[in-house]
Amino acid sequence: MMFSKTKFIKFASSPQGIFVIIAVFFGLLFLIITPPFQEPDGYEHFMRIFSISEGQLLAEDVSVPQSVYDLVVNVSPDPLPGNFPNKQSKQALLEQFRRPFDDKTPVEVDFIATRYASPFAYIPQLIGLMVGKLFNPPAIILFYLARLFNFAVWVLGITLAVKITPIFKWVFVLVALMPMTLFMGASISPDGLLIAACFLWVAKVFQVSFQAERKFVILDGIFLGGLIMLVALLKPGYVALVLLVFFIPKAHFKSSIQRLGLTVLMISFALIPSVLWQLILTNTMGRFSAFNADPAAQLQNVLHAPMSFIGILFTNLFTQSIKYFHSFVGVLGWLDTPLPDYVYILFACALVLVPLFDHTEGIRVPLWCRVSAAVFSLFLMLGLMTGLYISITPLGALDLEGFQGRYLIPFAPLALLIFYNLRISFSKRYLWMVGLFSAFDLVVALRVLLTRYYAI
Repeated sequence: MMFSKTKFIKFASSPQGIFVIIAVFFGLLFLIITPPFQEPDGYEHFMRIFSISEGQLLAEDVSVPQSVYDLVVNVSPDPLPGNFPNKQSKQALLEQFRRPFDDKTPVEVDFIATRYASPFAYIPQLIGLMVGKLFNPPAIILFYLARLFNFAVWVLGITLAVKITPIFKWVFVLVALMPMTLFMGASISPDGLLIAACFLWVAKVFQVSFQAERKFVILDGIFLGGLIMLVALLKPGYVALVLLVFFIPKAHFKSSIQRLGLTVLMISFALIPSVLWQLILTNTMGRFSAFNADPAAQLQNVLHAPMSFIGILFTNLFTQSIKYFHSFVGVLGWLDTPLPDYVYILFACALVLVPLFDHTEGIRVPLWCRVSAAVFSLFLMLGLMTGLYISITPLGALDLEGFQGRYLIPFAPLALLIFYNLRISFSKRYLWMVGLFSAFDLVVALRVLLTRYYAI
């Protein structure tokens, strides 16, 4: 008994233990308090998940049962996204728990935001929904089960990432407990799985790159290969993270052949799934844009005037930097619920100070790695912006459509590597305050959600 108690105390005081305690407590509150579908594209995500559970893997000629469609339409009679004065009707919400899932009449639905999403992006939500369908509960129960299973996988993924990384454990915790990160993790959105997968990839690369005298083994390759395949099927833009294999020192491999083999294998795992999925989509669904965009013509413009396009990118980057940072730290709900200004200021300080203080004795990260990580993160961000400019921005527009700071969360610990150092002396026993800081900001975020949706 004493051994178990001691073991629990040791876990609860570790970075991963503190993360689990705070994430589970606040995440479940986020999950319950946030009304159904009040995450970005929440309506589409739920109907897409249900259609996949019925065997409709592609978002073409899709239908859902009338009971599912009624939930989407009736749970918030006064539209909430973008309408801050509107509040969630408690009566309408509770009524959905009393409505049986008894109308299976198919209703045709169209998808825009989730049209090209891979079914693999919804694995946790699908498991939760399929378990729920065994008991034929009200549709709203299926929705919350999908959210809950998605949240559970997110927590497990982040916990494992914090455990295996030899450096920046508290940095991972800080970023994972940002209001935006936790909100997405406790939502029905596949972004939670994406964040967990990317955190795990970065953490594993840190482990095999910076842990002293650690030799690369076949299990490392299997783990990394599976992760990068998952990332490729979630959002292909993030497969560029595969290039982090070049961080792994040559000395950690048994031979140059093993290093070359790993590099080729990882790049193959990154490219083949995403290319195959895009070919399937193109051959079965064709090209589609609902944003008054012409991707082919936009790409041609970019290639013909690259300097002009670079100017557009950096103009948007500088003029919208505060907006991007806010949506990185947390603009909740359907991206319409900002936090108080002081939360953003506090996080701006924490995102510099914690990486400066969070170092591991005996582990030195070469300067070239730190600089490369920062440069790579910048180019990855610009790559994501370019993809959105070409795919959804109206032809010839100067303002970038759709880019949000939350898209930077999956590789934020990598970007912050530039601040890693062994020179600043700071006792690690005080870094538990990262958890206290995060808990404070999450209390503020909960208060904002209660005010936004229930006027409490």
